[in-house]
Amino acid sequence: MKILAINNYSLEACLSASRRKEGPAHHNWGVDFLLKDNEVDFLNFDNSKGGVIFYLNILMFCIRHFGRFRKYDVIISFFNPCIGFLAYLKRFGFLKCRLFTLVHHRCRYMLLSSGYDKIFFLSKKILNSVKKDYFHLSDKMVWLDWGADLDFYNARFEKIKSKDIKAVSVAISTGKTYRDIALFSKVCKKINIPYILITDKVESSNSPHIISSGKKGVNPVSYPAMLDYMVESSISVIPVTSNFPSTSLCGLTSFLDALALGQPIIMSDNTNISVDIEKEGIGLVYRAGDERDLSDKILYMVNHPQFCKSCGEKARQYAIRHDYKAYCRQLYSFLVK
Repeated sequence: MKILAINNYSLEACLSASRRKEGPAHHNWGVDFLLKDNEVDFLNFDNSKGGVIFYLNILMFCIRHFGRFRKYDVIISFFNPCIGFLAYLKRFGFLKCRLFTLVHHRCRYMLLSSGYDKIFFLSKKILNSVKKDYFHLSDKMVWLDWGADLDFYNARFEKIKSKDIKAVSVAISTGKTYRDIALFSKVCKKINIPYILITDKVESSNSPHIISSGKKGVNPVSYPAMLDYMVESSISVIPVTSNFPSTSLCGLTSFLDALALGQPIIMSDNTNISVDIEKEGIGLVYRAGDERDLSDKILYMVNHPQFCKSCGEKARQYAIRHDYKAYCRQLYSFLVK
């Protein structure tokens, strides 16, 4: 079967990085699994321009490649907005292939979604929100349980597992999008807990706690190096700003990193991640933007190291039950018939 995989960054580069063990395979979005017995081609969409130009680029992208699109049995886009026009064309019979898309954030293209065979969501909350407005398309909407490539993390997990945790020593926050780095830094300083902040937001800093590229969207360290910092930490904090859009998903990559390493998690209540971490026993939730609440949650883990250890163990168990291989099998079952 001929499959075209579309994304807003190079999946071929991600495939190469995962083969070299420079990054986890789950950033391949399941394409590596599809490659085993299908012919898969790749196409990148440039989403670097915003505003009106972004939407013009979508239209030109679909027109420019339309002849190519008609050659495939299946087209899947892991960046939802860029093939909304294709869903419209398929709806009226101009495109015959099976069409799938993955939704990270709610967008304006849902009105065209009847042209899709399936619409995959990474967040149950966003899925349920869309269903309320487009209930007649409910049978096309599916939640995909994106999981971590555990093989990539195993060696570092063993290092964490072998540590004798008698005290919570270091908090770490990674990730770039909508991170409340000011709140995280302020709280850690105030309660006097060492912290590590890996970010692209700080232009320059003499602080040994802050590792920054100073350039938006640019990682300051390699993926393996970031995980090495996480190994030296006790708690993974995912602080999302209080003004984060309620229709979007944030922090899921950092969340998977922490799960795979068996690290306890503290995160804000507005990420739209589809896991109740307190119910699962893998961490604590604080009110976004609330300095005192975040402080209380970190201090609770600091003062209860056995609770912290238990959260880490349950996080790893959750990662095993919901790993990348399970996600790939779920995706494959819809795409390949």
